[in-house]
Amino acid sequence: MADSIPLRSLRLERSWSQEHLAELSGLSVRTIQRLEQGELASLETQRALSAAFDIPAAELVSPPNDVPVTEGIQACRRKFFHHLAVFAAVMTGLALFNLVKTPGNLWFVYPFLGWGLGIVLHAYGVFRRP
Repeated sequence: MADSIPLRSLRLERSWSQEHLAELSGLSVRTIQRLEQGELASLETQRALSAAFDIPAAELVSPPNDVPVTEGIQACRRKFFHHLAVFAAVMTGLALFNLVKTPGNLWFVYPFLGWGLGIVLHAYGVFRRP
């Protein structure tokens, strides 16, 4: 695969403004700005840009994100622990409410199992990575 060419570099090589590129490609100026900031382009957007620049779409792959992979994993793990804390707090409240109002019918088990399965799957997705 060819090396990716940053969109901003391509645009500046031709002395085009973001507005001019937006007009040529049929995209909005805001889309051009987001792409130049590293947002991933959809296939349709890549096709529009490749037509505007008259180059293969494969050369328009977004530049790599500057955030190290380990920081992204740590952010996912922090988000998981936040979700786990919310789960624990809500389930505790539901269990107490259930035991006070209808102690003979333990209905809180059903949301616990459903949401708990989601938490387990989330944990698997976050902690299976090194």
